[in-house]
Amino acid sequence: MTENALKAILGEPTFSNDGLWSYAWQQGKELKPDDPRYSSCYKTEGKAIAFLTSFITARFINGTLEWVTVSNDSNYECPY
Repeated sequence: MTENALKAILGEPTFSNDGLWSYAWQQGKELKPDDPRYSSCYKTEGKAIAFLTSFITARFINGTLEWVTVSNDSNYECPY
């Protein structure tokens, strides 16, 4: 796969540097005060937010894909 082919599928990477491309997606969920994670989550405007995060990292050498990794959270996690 080429860099252009991946861009056609996923768009511009979230981060890129010297052939290493990363795509990141997050989905937030407000936690209720009775959630066990509530007290340990960072509060924004009085709300505790947990996130699902997914990453795709791809390494290109001379414009050709060398390897790719995919990682996904299976549970909402607090980033702090």
